[in-house]
Amino acid sequence: MKLYQKVLFIGARGEYQNMPFEILGNGQVGYTIKQVGDPNNYDDVGQTFPAVEYYCLANNGQTWYFAVNDEEVYYCRQLQTEEIVELKTKMEAEDFSIQSFLEGKYKTSLVESGSGILNKAEGRAMKDSREFAKFEYLDFKVDGKSYSVDIFPDGYEEWFETIWIPNNKLTKIFKDSLRLQNREVAKIFETANLWKNIGIICFVAAGLIFGTAVVLATQVKEIYNQQKEISTAKNSEIVFENIQTQEINKIYSLETESSLTSNRGISLNLTLLNEQNEIVSSSIQEFTNTSDEIKQKYSTDFYPDKKEKFKLLVKVNDYGAIGATENSSSSSETTQNDSEEVEKTDNSPKITISTKLFKDSVIWLNWIFSAIVAILAGIGALVYKVVIERKAWLENPGKTG
Repeated sequence: MKLYQKVLFIGARGEYQNMPFEILGNGQVGYTIKQVGDPNNYDDVGQTFPAVEYYCLANNGQTWYFAVNDEEVYYCRQLQTEEIVELKTKMEAEDFSIQSFLEGKYKTSLVESGSGILNKAEGRAMKDSREFAKFEYLDFKVDGKSYSVDIFPDGYEEWFETIWIPNNKLTKIFKDSLRLQNREVAKIFETANLWKNIGIICFVAAGLIFGTAVVLATQVKEIYNQQKEISTAKNSEIVFENIQTQEINKIYSLETESSLTSNRGISLNLTLLNEQNEIVSSSIQEFTNTSDEIKQKYSTDFYPDKKEKFKLLVKVNDYGAIGATENSSSSSETTQNDSEEVEKTDNSPKITISTKLFKDSVIWLNWIFSAIVAILAGIGALVYKVVIERKAWLENPGKTG
């Protein structure tokens, strides 16, 4: 609660919901929970929780409370008689009683119920410590809004609407009492606002980084495209040359495409060689056409660390009808002369092989890393903003009470 001592004090003036008010007293209250509506909060039953309630009087005569514990601030506005009647009608509780409420006879949702005691009071609240020190309370919700009713031993009731307030709004509510025109305080909040803007800029930058990466990812550039025919005879070869990378540290995609007639398949050995004829990659790929789709594709990615020319060696391993088995070769077939092999090759059908090289515009790892850094920087800036504002509350030299 020390966090709020420089903000909430007797004599502090503020404005909330367009209504000026003044704090006239405070009381230290202990709330002992006897029943809860949420089963997850059963561990709280039987425990007593302290709170400090600041008694406020608005310019229009309404009574307000700012209740504070270690974790939260909530504003309680005492309801007028006509508002209480309207709320009871909505609850279907014209004949209101605690027992009927706890038995679930009204259209409400219980938050918690228990007993309270005013242990210490200052200012205007001292009268309450003499006359209304002990009471029972019900916290409940109706149509999504939070309410509280205090019932005193003589049957007197006080009804409140409860609204939770982010603690960083207190400095705005109590702007006059905090003397925000004070140079030191103004400097603190100016610095806090600067870090808030830095945080927002970081989040915007992260969004722009990611958005730019997505746009660039759709702009893959084709930098090589060649077509060649190859005989389907076993061991036939063709070479695609001058496959040149233009930039280093980019992802390149090499796409190989074959044109097959229906129900045909071919097995190709694809070998990528660099300028020194060293093997960069090698794989055996099978292309089949079982759905009248003439063109079949295979793609492989590589990441060169220097500008270089590559060539792709394509070699036929096998070709034939899908599902057919290769006839056993006789010893005489294995001793055919070269001219017979050439003739067989020449009589084999030919297919078209095309090779394309694409350069990706985005290295996702770098872009994602940059976006994460921007997000973390934004979170850090906003956290530091909160730290600075806490300093204004804890060390504020403008306190007048």
